[in-house]
Amino acid sequence: MLRIKHDTSQRFELCLHIRDVNGNATGKQRCYSTDSAYKLFEFWQRNHGQFKKKKKRKKASRTDTLPGQKEADKILKESQEYADKQNKENSN
Repeated sequence: MLRIKHDTSQRFELCLHIRDVNGNATGKQRCYSTDSAYKLFEFWQRNHGQFKKKKKRKKASRTDTLPGQKEADKILKESQEYADKQNKENSN
């Protein structure tokens, strides 16, 4: 926002409304006035909000196994062997 009150005033004035984490206005302002556009730019770089970067999800390839998959396969194999052993004993 550029405000010129009279000839002797600063050239650039920036007023920012401060917001909380949820994006709601807190009612506070932060203002900065200067003659130098570079100093205004530096103020803006220090005080503007940072956007959160979205994390990229990695797609699991078909060759990857699920966590605990080896243990589950081992338990299934043991249970199948036990069931086969029981069937042989019952048939005799």
